[in-house]
Amino acid sequence: NEGDFSSGMSYVEASESTVDKQYVQEKIKRSFIHYQANTLTYTMENGNKHRISVVFQVSNNDIAFRYELAPMTVRREDRLAVVVEKEAT
Repeated sequence: NEGDFSSGMSYVEASESTVDKQYVQEKIKRSFIHYQANTLTYTMENGNKHRISVVFQVSNNDIAFRYELAPMTVRREDRLAVVVEKEAT
């Protein structure tokens, strides 16, 4: 409900970072976990200048991605949720 992010997109910016965290989790085979991954955040905008970022996270064991919507600048600062009407990945 924030706009169409499936066509007419243009590149805005990209940034890279790393994740390095350690934690202990009981009741699993290996309780000490040392998780390391690389992230890439790729930001685009549609024809209405609404931005969306795709955050990719890659580790030795898996890959994941998620979408992040930038806050709207006109009366939408208090947005708590959006509705995905169609997913085109």
